[in-house]
Amino acid sequence: MVEPNTNPESDYVTYLRSMGATDELLEEYRDELGALGLVLVLQPGEATLTLEELAEQSELSLPDALNLRLAMGLPSPESNELIASEQDIKLYTTMRDVGDLFGWETILRLARVIGTSAATVANAATSAFLVNVDVPYRDELGNEHATSPEMLALTGDFVDRLSYGSDVVLRHHLVRARRKNEVVVVDGFEISQSTIGFVDLVNSTGIAQDLEITELGRMLMVFEKLSNNIVTQNGGRTVKLIGDEVMFSVEDPEAAVQIGAEIAKAACDHPDLPDVRVGIATGEVLVRDGDFFGPTVNLAARLASATEPKTVLVDQAIADGLNLDLDIEQTIELTLAGFADPVRASIIRCSS
Repeated sequence: MVEPNTNPESDYVTYLRSMGATDELLEEYRDELGALGLVLVLQPGEATLTLEELAEQSELSLPDALNLRLAMGLPSPESNELIASEQDIKLYTTMRDVGDLFGWETILRLARVIGTSAATVANAATSAFLVNVDVPYRDELGNEHATSPEMLALTGDFVDRLSYGSDVVLRHHLVRARRKNEVVVVDGFEISQSTIGFVDLVNSTGIAQDLEITELGRMLMVFEKLSNNIVTQNGGRTVKLIGDEVMFSVEDPEAAVQIGAEIAKAACDHPDLPDVRVGIATGEVLVRDGDFFGPTVNLAARLASATEPKTVLVDQAIADGLNLDLDIEQTIELTLAGFADPVRASIIRCSS
């Protein structure tokens, strides 16, 4: 039996033992017992199974179990490494059953989306916890208290609430994700009609050079909050936030123009934001893994890059059908990279 380097045994080590820490784990984490406490609080059950055992109990082949693990963003384990619990058996069995319905390759793609999204949430939640709870706690009571039982209990409660909240939010978004327009499936891919918008902060690279890193963070936070709120209030969906750029989608082209105009106006009026440029296009899109692809998406992005600050540039298909009380300043013809023919588009200028 390996004896951990804990002599005499501290109250904290006794607490770790009460949480399930074995002598082997105490030895493995002998120089970072705080990390061991977090592992015990955060892990989904005690890891008692190797990947091979997990595959066997989930009735998956070893290659399929490994590919599923990698798709979820979890690294390939060492031979005989204990990496799974009873919770993982349930997870892998569920994925296997759904794979029988949807097809295994589809499940691996969905697992990649889940893994990527979960990693983003995990990193955002960890940063929020460190900045607002952990570091102030250390500053107040001293570093030796950072891994106290009280802090670990607080961490565990936070994660339980976050997991519950994530499930509820997911269910709300599943309701919102229902398709209203006609859906066409071609060669295993969903093709849909949608309107795509890109919002780009003007001269963000130059501005970033002049700002302190914390000031840059605050500016991006304001931009993301403002854009996301306007998109959501007008029935759209924020597809992704890419630093100084927001991509959104909405089924109704007029709603998309309203979104673009409101964001442009709000940025004009906000003292802490530079101006924005907005490009919007409507048409057929490829829907894949929660994202959108195809010429319509490329056109919206190109229009955002081609327009002037404080303006919304919309493709001609949208401009011809607009009933909104918005002034189209002019219609222009553009030569855009990636498009063989000139593109006609209409300018809507932000008025402040």
